[in-house]
Amino acid sequence: MFKSVIVAALIASVSAYCPNGCSGHGSCGANDKCTCYDRPNGDPAWTEHDCSLRTCPKGLAWAATAVAANDAHPSVECSNKGACDRKSG
Repeated sequence: MFKSVIVAALIASVSAYCPNGCSGHGSCGANDKCTCYDRPNGDPAWTEHDCSLRTCPKGLAWAATAVAANDAHPSVECSNKGACDRKSG
């Protein structure tokens, strides 16, 4: 009986856990899902399921495919000029 109580307590404590504790860059919410912190302008500052990778600043794309009239330069990370360095942002 005592062993089953300990096992039940351990399972309960393990199930209420966000991945990597949201890496200190987000808050743990419902269903153990991280909500990553945002930049002051509202764009996400961190990404991935555990908020471990930075996002890069967004700007109008230098090169893109037009999806509609007057909509050829969407706002994207690094202005589509290269790859985002997820360690430094």
